[in-house]
Formats: sequence, C-alpha cells, structure tokens
Amino acid sequence: MRIQRQRHPSLGLSVALLPLLACGSGGNAATTHAQVDASLPSLHLPALEAGKPEAGRADAVVDAPVDAFNAAVCNSGDASTSLPCGTLAFSKSQVLSRARNHHVTVMTTGATGATFYTIGGFDGANGTLDFVDRIPVGADGSLGSWVSDTPIPFATGGLVGEVVSGSIVIAGGTGITEVYDQAYSAVIQPDGSLAAWTAAGTVGEPRMHAGSFSRGNTMWILGGFDDQTVWSDIVSATVATDGTVSAWAAAGQLPGPMSHFTVTMLDNYVYLTGGESQSAFDNPPELALTWRGQIEADGSIGDWTTMPPLVTGEATHGAFYYGGYLYVCGGINNVPTQEDRCWRSPIGVDHALGTFDEVASLPIARGHVHQLPVFGTHVYSIAGAIDFNLDSTTEIDIGVFDTMNTMKAAPHAHPRTTPSLPATHHKCHGARKASPPRTEP
Repeated sequence: MRIQRQRHPSLGLSVALLPLLACGSGGNAATTHAQVDASLPSLHLPALEAGKPEAGRADAVVDAPVDAFNAAVCNSGDASTSLPCGTLAFSKSQVLSRARNHHVTVMTTGATGATFYTIGGFDGANGTLDFVDRIPVGADGSLGSWVSDTPIPFATGGLVGEVVSGSIVIAGGTGITEVYDQAYSAVIQPDGSLAAWTAAGTVGEPRMHAGSFSRGNTMWILGGFDDQTVWSDIVSATVATDGTVSAWAAAGQLPGPMSHFTVTMLDNYVYLTGGESQSAFDNPPELALTWRGQIEADGSIGDWTTMPPLVTGEATHGAFYYGGYLYVCGGINNVPTQEDRCWRSPIGVDHALGTFDEVASLPIARGHVHQLPVFGTHVYSIAGAIDFNLDSTTEIDIGVFDTMNTMKAAPHAHPRTTPSLPATHHKCHGARKASPPRTEP
C-alpha cells in the first residue's frame, strides 16, 4: 500500500508528521463513536413551536406559513421563476448540531415529516469523526432531538453520500493517513435507524471532495482528488432494496479534473458550480465556473456546456434547487474567507442558467457544508467550518421561503419538458503554505 503523508481533510493540505486535525491546532487525530459520544446528549434541545421565537432571542427561527401546494410545486422540476415561491431568509435554530464539518447530510421523507442523517466529518478539536446522528423534522419544518445511530466503519471526512433504494450509500473521504476508495451501504430500517454498514466495493480511485447525486436506484460519483491527482471521471452503481450495491462502473467524464464543487440534478440535467481543478496541495484559486451536463439514456453523463459564472470563486459551498432557481450558499471564496452569502440563478425553459444574483445570507459564515437539504418551504445548513483550523460551529441555520400573501400559485409561464429516460473539499487555507516534500516508500 502506498504510504501517504498525514493530512488535514480541508482540501487535503498536508500536515506532515502531525495529527490530522493540525494546521495550527492540537488534539486527537480521530474521534470515534466508541471513544466518546458525550457531545450529543446536550443537543437534545426542544424544537421551537411554529411561529414562536425563543424568549429573549431575536435570532430564533420564525416559520412562515407553509402552503403545501406551493412547496410541492416549487420543489418540482416543473417550477418556473414566475411562481410565487417566496423570498428566502435564514435564521438560527435553537436546536444545535454536533460540532463537525466535511460531513454528509442526507434526508428521507415520509407522511409525517422527514429525517436528516449527518454522517462522519471532521472537527478541529476532535479530528475525523465516525458518528452518525439523525434528527426528525416535523411537517412544519421544525427540528426534533438528535439520536446517535450506527457509526460508519471508520472515521472519515470529505466523503459523499446519498439515499438510494431505501439505503444510505457513502463513499471515499479521507482518514488520518490515506484517502479511501471504498463505498459502504446501510439499510434504513422501518423505525428510521440504520442497519450495520456493509462494504459496497471500490469507486475506482481514492477520492475525497468528490460530488454525488442519485436518481431512482442509481448513484453517481463525480471527480474528487487524492493528493496531487484531481479526477475527471464519473462512476455509477445501482442499489437493490436490500442495500446490495452493484459494481461501480464508468459513467462519463467531467469537463476536466474537478473537486470541491457542487452537484445539483434537475430533470435529466446536472449542474456543477465552483470547486477546484488543481490539487489542493497547490493552493489553487477557487473556480467561478458553472457547467450543465445531461444524463444520457445509457446512464452516462456528458454534453457539458458552460453556463454563466458565479459572482465569486467558490469551493466547499452548498447548492440546492427551489422554485425554478439554482441556489448557492456559503463555502470559501477567493479572498480566502468563509462565505455567508447566498446567490441564485434562474433556470430557463432550455435548462440553461441565467445570471447569479445575491439573495440572502447565512447568520454565520461557514464552509464545508456540502449539502443543503430542502424540505417543504425550508432549507437547512447544519454545522460547518468557521475558520481555517477547521473549527466547527454547532449552529443550524434554517432558511424559510416566506410564502405569506402568496397562497395561490400562478400559472406556469414556462413549463419544462423532460426527455423520456428509463427509470432506473478543501483546503486548510489557514496558512496558505506549500506542502512539505513528499516521501515515497
């Protein structure tokens, strides 16, 4: 096995001969579920009653009325920018997260609400994490209490993950000494808890800060990097209802090598924003580029077309779709500093992006929140890195699309048509210093 330098998971910058959480901070190189889980019970805070802020807190969440019809339409691929899908504004939730960044957040939905699972990650005080925590989300968007779930097989950050066929599938990421090429799956049981994690094959290359998305019974993984190599390949696999994952196979190529970017799927199109095209060890600038690709009938992704750029170069940010727009929030910019701004771009009838405009801001600037799950008229930013030592916030910010006085949806001005198809991160910018010479075995 190739011996790698010990690394910081923030874009993988090397911290030679120091624990993983280095970049100027000290502590344990990894924290596992078996070692300590003392931080989670204190997070069992009562959720806010809908519409009632916590006494004495001006920053508490105040939910706007939820119009179920608007939420359903605005979350669909048929939504257009002419719909009254509301104005986005974020507030702090009184419910806290475990301190973490470089984690994965995935969501399942049901008749009475949703469940979020936050998986793995890193924290400057605790190193890489193997924790899996889940929290129920009420039909009104309010958060319940966190519960510890089945930990992942080893502590890792910068991994990808998706819910596919009733299982959670994760892959890649970095530990203390190496970047992983392995995938694992865990079946979601009827009570929402996870069964044991099962090995699900290699994703072809060791990769962290890759992108991923899923549709039907298929998961795609795009790009990522390992030390000096930034990947441009795409792989995919299908997942059976018992959690069995097929062999990962080639599924196209990116426009070029990419890591630390966002992936958003709408209809048969895939949108990429920002990221990096060179090794994080070289401290490259964050990209402002955006791309649109198409999912072909054979499941491969191609036909990449450049779209209007972001307002600033961005990496380790999050993105989501709502109401005919692609939204981009947070991350790390070219200054470099953590971002609190959110931008959006209209998606046209031809699925092309328009100009990005600033529309909202997070209560706290943060990077390495790679997923922003949307449920109803709410979008959630959970934890994240607040500095270049990868110290984490425990804050959860909830964005609400305020639909007051827009209880009737306008007609679709530009309904989209979808071709028929078969079903089927970042750098420790902290010092911006060069990596020490590589030592080979």
